[in-house]
Amino acid sequence: MTTTTTRTALQAGDKVLDTVAKAQGTVVSTVATVSSLIGGYLPPVSRIEIPSQIPTSREVIEQSYAFATKVLKRQKTYALDLVEAFEPLWGHFLKHDAPATRKAAKQAA
Repeated sequence: MTTTTTRTALQAGDKVLDTVAKAQGTVVSTVATVSSLIGGYLPPVSRIEIPSQIPTSREVIEQSYAFATKVLKRQKTYALDLVEAFEPLWGHFLKHDAPATRKAAKQAA
């Protein structure tokens, strides 16, 4: 169930992400242009050998984001489980026409 408040927050978040994506695109484009220009003027130098046991920059980024994705998924489950655990207590203090809990949804399935 999406409320007006959550819909507004999601739209604002999307606008922020769009702005960030545009800024990042500009930075990447500028770095690529400058890198190409400078690369053409650099004199030949000895290249440094990197042992094959050391991961590439791309591998480090891919592994880091894969791990971060797992952490976020686990944290989401933890947060939802905590909300569910508190629901009996909240029922004494709060009146909210919220959708069914995950527990109720699981039992109904």
